Amino acid sequence: MYNILILDDEKQERDMIKFLLNQLPDLFHILEARNGKEGLNLLDQHPIDILITDVKMPFMMGTELAEHAKVNHPELKIIFFSGHDDYQHLKRALLVNATTYILKPVQPHEFFNAIHQIVEELDQKKNTKLTDEQRERALQKHIIRELINEVPLASLKKQYPFIPFDFLDTIFYYVVCQMNGYVRSEHIPQIDQYVRQLENADYFKHSANQFIIYFHMKDHIEVIQKNMAFLNTSLDNKLIYHITERIESVECLHQRFYQAEKKLEEKAFYQNKRTVTDHSGKSQAVEEEDMLISEVIKAIKIGDKNVFKQKIQAILDYHHNHPTVSVPFIRFFYANFIERLSTETLIHLSENKETTIKKIIEADHLEEILVIVESIIAVINRYLDEVYVSSNLSIQNVKKYIISHYHQELYLELLAEQVSLSPRYLSDLFKKEEGIGITRYIKQIRITEAKKLLMNTNLKVADIAAKVGYTNYPYFVKTFREETGLPPEKYRQKHFHSFS
Repeated sequence: MYNILILDDEKQERDMIKFLLNQLPDLFHILEARNGKEGLNLLDQHPIDILITDVKMPFMMGTELAEHAKVNHPELKIIFFSGHDDYQHLKRALLVNATTYILKPVQPHEFFNAIHQIVEELDQKKNTKLTDEQRERALQKHIIRELINEVPLASLKKQYPFIPFDFLDTIFYYVVCQMNGYVRSEHIPQIDQYVRQLENADYFKHSANQFIIYFHMKDHIEVIQKNMAFLNTSLDNKLIYHITERIESVECLHQRFYQAEKKLEEKAFYQNKRTVTDHSGKSQAVEEEDMLISEVIKAIKIGDKNVFKQKIQAILDYHHNHPTVSVPFIRFFYANFIERLSTETLIHLSENKETTIKKIIEADHLEEILVIVESIIAVINRYLDEVYVSSNLSIQNVKKYIISHYHQELYLELLAEQVSLSPRYLSDLFKKEEGIGITRYIKQIRITEAKKLLMNTNLKVADIAAKVGYTNYPYFVKTFREETGLPPEKYRQKHFHSFS
């Protein structure tokens, strides 16, 4: 429905226009004014789409009012009526971009033609705007999904230079939601309808049984909790969800998701606890258990057999030496460990995950659980022995690639692709094996090559910077000074080898 303002000092004329407009039911919300002053007030108070005005009006000419209106409402459609075939009025009407100029007495077919043309233009503009908004909304969801999946922000900005990324600054919380079963097609309308009713919220499907709702709401955690409880009720309590801690920066989007997934995994063991959220209190035992398991998983991921042995032995000793720790808790601890081992590492257990967890859950005594755990530890040790050999080779290949391509753009994702490892794993592994991070290693190689060129060639410093992979000359100078204690020119003066 469009808002239309009829502006004429004669009531008979206004009534005639209203009569014609009412032949098009449910298309217009009609307002009317007797003079230019009233018309301006209505234009300021209501979002008017179409203005129908007589050219000659008391207090203010229709063309003068239109000029004022166009300043604040440049998209306003205007139809002028006039009882005079007046060239000056027509000329002024054209200057304010009048859509149509109709002579009185108004002919219905001429009026309807003008109205239909305007409505067609407004509909087209509305649909175009809606399509653009939908496209932008879909792209924003894609960007958030990519960030959650650890795609670097810099890569996304490079990939989508036409998108303003400031929408990320207003995401303060998101909720990772998981259905008992798949997110089926019949659930989507319910979720979509409910989220659309929320203020400052949107959502996207993340996997077969998981979707994420994100909120542009600051410090309204109680409102979010109530909204989620209501949504769960509307889905027949089939929803398990986790409300993240407040998101302070884009960089922690993945971390919050990782934490949420770990919390959601507890559903397998706390079936009666539908919502797992940091805002309703934490279990100290669960916190400590998460930390212990995370340390073991990290050691496995980076292939550090010594650290793995230390951490797993500390856990085993703790359970042996603390008989007051309940068997149900130990069941949960090791079942959670198996769950995370399967989802976060490349280890293949001799039995599938579900079978192993079932055995642990059904165990009556600690000794039964520890027998299962010991067999898993043996599998992990064999895996780590294999990883050591392949990891060492991977690091050597990465170093060779850096030395051969230091003059080109290098980044973690590219290097990880060369050896078929995940960026995070390669980063941890490289630091463990070499004692320094990959970025630091690349910097050392580039500065070493720059020093050689400064000592042995007459190349300009800017050219040397480009040859060793620096596209930003001031940054090269700054880095060189940090590494050597001297700016490039001073270094050359001190170490240059003349062959003349």
